[in-house]
Amino acid sequence: MCTEKAGLTGLPARAGRNLGPGPLARRGPGPAFTLAELIVVMVILGVMAALVIPYASSNSGTQAQAAARMLTADIEYAQNLATVTQGWVQVNFDAANKHYWITNASGDVAHPITQKSKYEFFFGGSGFDKVTLANPSFGGPNLRFGPLGDPVSGGSVKVVAGATSYTITVAPVTGKATVTQP
Repeated sequence: MCTEKAGLTGLPARAGRNLGPGPLARRGPGPAFTLAELIVVMVILGVMAALVIPYASSNSGTQAQAAARMLTADIEYAQNLATVTQGWVQVNFDAANKHYWITNASGDVAHPITQKSKYEFFFGGSGFDKVTLANPSFGGPNLRFGPLGDPVSGGSVKVVAGATSYTITVAPVTGKATVTQP
């Protein structure tokens, strides 16, 4: 066994020297994801799941549940957009045509994932063939968020598919969206 006389006798020659990374060596911070990147991925996965679930099942209950989740996520997106841009954002409902879309003071809002110029969704197709919108009531047929993310008025809208329905309620002061099944 080779030893060195640097004040430490009896130790192997390698002891005390930094000979590069080993299995127990400390390494600096490696590549990582930011919180914003993780949130974007979670939103994308949520939207994809909401779109894929109805395709996987023709069950009207499953379609209603997926539609309620997607509409709730879009309402929360509109509220967050109003807060971030410090402007008015509105979720417009056309129950007769099973359709909703998001606008702001400038007009149509672009979809952040698909990059389409109009953030809109039509029920009745694309795996939601049994889903309809019913009774959008927010002091009128549309839900409007102010620059602080507060709704002009609370209210609710129903998502119905067959015998299954979900009610999405928006609280009047906070704008918190909750989903209930009667």
